[in-house]
Amino acid sequence: MITELLHYKIAYKLKILLKNKNHSNLIIYGKQGSGKTTMIKDIFSINGNKYNNDNFYLILTKNYYYFDCKSIKDKTSFINYLKDIIKKYNYFTSTNKYIILDHYEYVGDLIQNSLKVIIETAALTCKIIILTNNIGKVCNAIKSRCITMRIPLPKSIDKYIYLKDYFSKHNIFFTEYHLQRDCLEKSLGELINIYTYDNYFNIKDILYQKFEKSVFKEIVTKEDILEIKKLSSEIKE
Repeated sequence: MITELLHYKIAYKLKILLKNKNHSNLIIYGKQGSGKTTMIKDIFSINGNKYNNDNFYLILTKNYYYFDCKSIKDKTSFINYLKDIIKKYNYFTSTNKYIILDHYEYVGDLIQNSLKVIIETAALTCKIIILTNNIGKVCNAIKSRCITMRIPLPKSIDKYIYLKDYFSKHNIFFTEYHLQRDCLEKSLGELINIYTYDNYFNIKDILYQKFEKSVFKEIVTKEDILEIKKLSSEIKE
């Protein structure tokens, strides 16, 4: 849900823009960890149904084609696939298809030169959405054909509020003290990976987390003290 996104206000504005069938192509940019991919995947409900292709990574439905540009192995095959997409158009529903190009900073000159022509040809059939960590990697000819939208890096307090809610909903253990401290130093993706990994895969860390949960209570009871002793013994062993 958009309300659960870190940048939900920006997501709402973007969703309103997308409702206009005549909107321009988009470039969404921001530093790594700003939440660009998460936001787009939420808006388009992109799931993990991967199209079986060895030349590039693709997730597709009747409404969109999501490409991870880091995974492009055969540039010619990728360009030809894009050309095939823009030839298809549903004249009965008059709906646009979306071509979403994530990690666009990995695209080279060959693909960019072809994309300039593809964008012009696809004006009536498809909309292009480019996601990139570095807008400087997008050539001026493509920039001039797109609206640009910047996604800022979240502040530590934004990360803390978002993750506190996210971890609570997903039953992921955390202490407020340590989460606040970690939000000052680590990126959002790094925090999610660390806390998720610790909760599900590292038995030793789970012991430490149980210990922290008992120690950092506002009021420590006799039962908590006994639990702390027990956990201390297990950790020592």
